[in-house]
Amino acid sequence: MNLDRESAAARGLRRYVGLVADAVGIGALASAVQLDDPVNVYLPLERCVAEYPEHDLALLWDERYGWMLAIEVPGTAQLTVLGYLTGTLLPPPLVVADYVTRACSGAGLGQPRPEQPADDADLADRLAAYADRPRGASWYRRNATVTDRPRPAGSTVG
Repeated sequence: MNLDRESAAARGLRRYVGLVADAVGIGALASAVQLDDPVNVYLPLERCVAEYPEHDLALLWDERYGWMLAIEVPGTAQLTVLGYLTGTLLPPPLVVADYVTRACSGAGLGQPRPEQPADDADLADRLAAYADRPRGASWYRRNATVTDRPRPAGSTVG
């Protein structure tokens, strides 16, 4: 998918990324959003994971697999993906923040492999729905529920 810079989907993606950046405690200005195919996002984090304390950590998103954590290989521009947040391409921002917090506290990096690439025919519409949402924390606190939180690998619903 390619997004026109001024389209509602592109504006929605930028708003969604801003909400996620706020939720993980960084400024949205630190983000990089690529609107060409594949649409993707890069958010540098000011944290690390215990397994790689000397590596910079980044939160990435792309239109096929959703959110993932990666480390930056020192001295290069390469990123190594550590794990994927599974469940949905556009989870509520607090769910993404919880994923980052759990990973940084040693509670797991997410799934080691991505789910099948999403064939989300309505992704542009779902992104566009974020275009006019408020940036304040009250919106994403109201709209993140326990049922939105991903379950750890191997867990069951009971």
